Amino acid sequence: MIQKAKVFLAFISNEFANDEKCQQQFQFAKKSGRIPVIPIVVGQGFDWTRSVVGLLIAGELYIHFKEESVYDQKVQELTNSIQRSLNASQNSDAPKKKKKGPKCGGFISYCWLNSLSSKLANEVGFVKGSEFTDPRKIKKDIETALGAKLWLDIEQLGTSNQGDLNSSMFEQIAQGLANTKVVLSFISSEYSKSENCNMEFNHAVKTMKLPTVPIIVGEPDSEEWARMQVGMVLGQIEARDEFSERIDLRKVSSVEEYEAKVNEIAQRIADMVKVENEELEEQEVEQETPVISSRAPKIGDHVIAHWNGGQFFFSTIVSFDKDSMCFTVDWDDGDTTGRVVKYNEVAKDVEVEESDVGEGTKVLFPQGQYKLDTNDESYSGFRYFEGEVTSIEEVGGKRLYSGHHVRYEEGEVPRFRGVQYHFSDYELSTLRLAPSAFDVLCS
Repeated sequence: MIQKAKVFLAFISNEFANDEKCQQQFQFAKKSGRIPVIPIVVGQGFDWTRSVVGLLIAGELYIHFKEESVYDQKVQELTNSIQRSLNASQNSDAPKKKKKGPKCGGFISYCWLNSLSSKLANEVGFVKGSEFTDPRKIKKDIETALGAKLWLDIEQLGTSNQGDLNSSMFEQIAQGLANTKVVLSFISSEYSKSENCNMEFNHAVKTMKLPTVPIIVGEPDSEEWARMQVGMVLGQIEARDEFSERIDLRKVSSVEEYEAKVNEIAQRIADMVKVENEELEEQEVEQETPVISSRAPKIGDHVIAHWNGGQFFFSTIVSFDKDSMCFTVDWDDGDTTGRVVKYNEVAKDVEVEESDVGEGTKVLFPQGQYKLDTNDESYSGFRYFEGEVTSIEEVGGKRLYSGHHVRYEEGEVPRFRGVQYHFSDYELSTLRLAPSAFDVLCS
């Protein structure tokens, strides 16, 4: 029956993830049947995010039915998502002519919580910003001013899950970035806190080094984003590129001001595209090489990987399975359990850049030692844990990072020697970062 379905509604919970029959049905819909799946979160707890079910929808938008106060909004959101999936299915059944178009004029990177249009469509429960800071509205007005098409997720992906049934959401976004000339990043505190927006921004700006127009949106007095990783990267690109100076829309309050800002953005895009075209004409035509992130582990790399119970240990990459997005590792201590690890629970054992870590960044940090089961009785290794950076201080010319565990509540951390809820005054050289889905897929 599943193979005849146009849409698969998955009511996900910890119980769902632990049920063998539910897992089999879910995996068939996602991998074999290639049926659009709409994830709907019910029940209590989020242990399912660390299961096969969580892995298969990593990065996708799911609908939360956990608060009774927004039940009606969520029903409407679910209805809209089902309808979009059905429309996409009907369109995919119709015969199409394949054609390859020109590069897109620009790529819109934004957070739905900053889009009034998203709120009016019942896609989000609240919005931070005004009608003059709505990325979707701005996108339409820039297209009119430029006469060029811009890439927008709701138009290109078709659904909040899989618009193209032959590609994952991340692969479609990566392809959209590969075919764009300029990225319009609508930066806000909400954007900086979004894992997906962070991945998109870093892949575009740091890995692909695409020309970027930073546009500040959200609430007028919110500056939290500036202390986070996105804000740190923005400071770097502004310093080296005259075209990347931020355009702040937060205090725009009239149609006249808004139209002036739209024209400014459109002119910035036109100037960037002109410079890029001139540079391409001066360069010899060479075969394109894939953009590879330095954070993506490869076979043979020494890494820090999750073993069990939130503990991370040293190991070496043996293989990678693209379908499941999992690495297989060999542990340094010779343990043969827990060798298959999700992509975002593995970090190369290399130092990270200063611009990679800001307030709110999730990192792996060493805390507490353990005795390795080796012939060398004097040898011991570090346990690593996942934490969130909450403050960064300059002391004696060095940046020191402090924060807390993210997998345990205060008072519930494992009772190992040297392990405590907070970590303080760590140097950057001691921290490690897991790759994003973009890093892994494009490596």
